Amino acid sequence: MKVTALSENLKKTLGIVSRGISSRPQLPVLSGVLLKASSEGLDMVTTDLEISFWAKTGAKVVEEGEVVVPARLFSDLVASLPPGPVELETEKNKLILKTKQTRIR
Repeated sequence: MKVTALSENLKKTLGIVSRGISSRPQLPVLSGVLLKASSEGLDMVTTDLEISFWAKTGAKVVEEGEVVVPARLFSDLVASLPPGPVELETEKNKLILKTKQTRIR
């Protein structure tokens, strides 16, 4: 997966889907957010097995793919980013987040 999106759009979309994260999930995967890049943009999905939240944000998708990342950590990282483009790329089941000034694995 390789996409570029504005940090402002990521923050807004995460704000929507983070409502689907339980404070005490029954399964570890339920504390994550699914990032799914397709030709239509970047989808984010969360669930607690009763309710699911899904939101799409505009993004330039270079390579399609998907990954589940810890929602709280990802949300905190995105919240700390300055306005502007952010590149999200998966490499061997790891997410790499890049801005002009930062590279986070």
